[in-house]
Amino acid sequence: MSQSQTPEEIRYLGLTPTQLNLAFFSVLGAIGLAVFLYLGGLGIVGDALGGGGSEPADSAASESLTPTPDAPNATSDADTVARSAVLTLDDMPLGWTKDVDDDDDDDDEDYNTECIDQDKLDNPPGEIASATSEDFEGPENQSASNEVTVFEDEETAAGGMALITDMMTRCRDEFLALVVRGAKEGLAEEGQPETKVEARWATPTEIAFETESASYRFVLETTIEGVDLVFTFDFHFVRSGRLVGSYMYMAINGMDTFEEQAIGLTAADKLLDAGAALAR
Repeated sequence: MSQSQTPEEIRYLGLTPTQLNLAFFSVLGAIGLAVFLYLGGLGIVGDALGGGGSEPADSAASESLTPTPDAPNATSDADTVARSAVLTLDDMPLGWTKDVDDDDDDDDEDYNTECIDQDKLDNPPGEIASATSEDFEGPENQSASNEVTVFEDEETAAGGMALITDMMTRCRDEFLALVVRGAKEGLAEEGQPETKVEARWATPTEIAFETESASYRFVLETTIEGVDLVFTFDFHFVRSGRLVGSYMYMAINGMDTFEEQAIGLTAADKLLDAGAALAR
């Protein structure tokens, strides 16, 4: 077949699949920093809630899992309750899949700043169990996932929520700087060390959660192969009694607010059901 007869390669957002993969996975450094915030954010309670006491003997480390989608039964097993509250593939819209390309390479990165102390992100006081969903990917490169943490009482859970909002107020500039650093490092590893990357805070999608909540959005902008790309990350934190849940939704070049709201409300409903079961 001559060159003129070769079918044109399918493009998305102006990029070929190969170029899009380069763009998407090069910015995983920034996504890793985002994961550091929303999955580890509860750990920021640190010394402010009474210091780094020893971890309870029945504490369960957060791990990626696929729990059964059934509602929790009347059990005091905090680990089971946490598992019941995270998203599963059955909760996702049609066309979504598990992100099989996800890895944990960013877990070893140094995210310490004068404001953000990474050491305080582990073993938050009062935590007795936690569970993390799979990372899910939509048909247009959206991403979503959530985590649920169970605290020993409502006081420590409320304190965890309060300190998340405090950190997001005090450490905004440092966090964006880490996001930009991570994205640039990822792009440099893919042979594009001079790529310009900018990040800014913006107004998140409003979701009518029925309980205490806080929401944040940052936007990362860059240009890959001459194509402008805008990565938008929304983080939603919700507390129900002794449980605190975090939900992340990311999209490229435009957010589907209806979809983000639908997934977020599903995550919140599961958290409320789990909290009710734990209170029995």
